[in-house]
Amino acid sequence: PQSDRQCEAARVAFESGDHAGARRMIDGILAVEPNSVPAHVLLARLSLDDRDYHQVLADVHRLVRPRTYVE
Repeated sequence: PQSDRQCEAARVAFESGDHAGARRMIDGILAVEPNSVPAHVLLARLSLDDRDYHQVLADVHRLVRPRTYVE
C-alpha cells in the first residue's frame, strides 16, 4: 500500500537525521490513515528521541523520584 512506502520514506528521512521532513511525512500519512501503526511507531520514535519506553521511564524516575507509582 501507499502508506507503507510513505512510512519507509519517513523512516529513511528520520534515520538520516531529517526529523522535520520525517515529521511532515508522518503527519501526512496519519491525515489519510489515522490508524497506521507503522506511522505511529515512527512518530513515537521521533517524539521520544529514538529512545524506548524503558529509557524514558528511567529518566522520569531519575527526575521525579516517585515513592510509589502505578504503571
